[in-house]
Amino acid sequence: MADSQIRILVFSDLDGTLLNHHDYSYRDAVPALERLRTLRIPLILVSSKTFAEIETLHSQLALDTPFVCENGSIVAAPVACEKLLAGLNGRLTKQAGSVLCYLGGSRDHILDILRSLHKHFRFRGFSQMTDVEIADCTGLDTARAVLANRRMATEPIVWQDDIDKLDVFVREVEVLGLRVVKGGRFYHIMGRVDKADAVTALTRAYAGLYCSGINSIVLGDSENDRAMLQAATIAVVIPGPDGSHMQLEHNSIFHAPAPGAAGWAYAVNSILDRQNDLTQVGYE
Repeated sequence: MADSQIRILVFSDLDGTLLNHHDYSYRDAVPALERLRTLRIPLILVSSKTFAEIETLHSQLALDTPFVCENGSIVAAPVACEKLLAGLNGRLTKQAGSVLCYLGGSRDHILDILRSLHKHFRFRGFSQMTDVEIADCTGLDTARAVLANRRMATEPIVWQDDIDKLDVFVREVEVLGLRVVKGGRFYHIMGRVDKADAVTALTRAYAGLYCSGINSIVLGDSENDRAMLQAATIAVVIPGPDGSHMQLEHNSIFHAPAPGAAGWAYAVNSILDRQNDLTQVGYE
């Protein structure tokens, strides 16, 4: 690797951002993905999805970069990136040819706490659902639903109680040492960590490993992405299926004109077109 050439990192949410909301396709983004590959700009996937889910997509996209699972609770990477992950403040383990760095707690601990809250609130978590039920509420096929339930550090829930009780639930969860993050479809119960923590930690790790300043392009579409968008050098807000954009205060913000993969590709290409010297933004 030519260390001094690292200049840009691209961090991207998946559902509703790189992947279309309804069919989970990234087809419209393929030319932009190839452009990043040609320029040797690292693409780091950041999602509420599990390691098992992202690992499959990571392989399909032929990426060799780290990826962030379960809303920042886990950073995973090929074994070749172990040195990079060692610079993060978390517990390292190895699994199926990958290195995992746990930044948050365990799912078992989260489920213990949620069991105590079932006495006072009505909600249903993935751990209580069958694979078919998870498929129905996510739009995934059954095989992908199985992967979606292989969680190690978070628990998605469907809120079934009165909406005015949600704030009380959130406060109770926080008192018990966890947090609630609203995603596109679910509320995610997790440790006190988020996507922004993982993005910031990886940016620092890359800067330290390659002795270079880093500019980050971060793409996201939902409230779950707000913190990591605010941590970006350039924040890209992808619109929802209805065309509405999340409101965000940022010094350098790009509003994609279309939802999902098409908007993602337009934003990435537009931002890269504005760079003065693309030969100095990637790595070898």
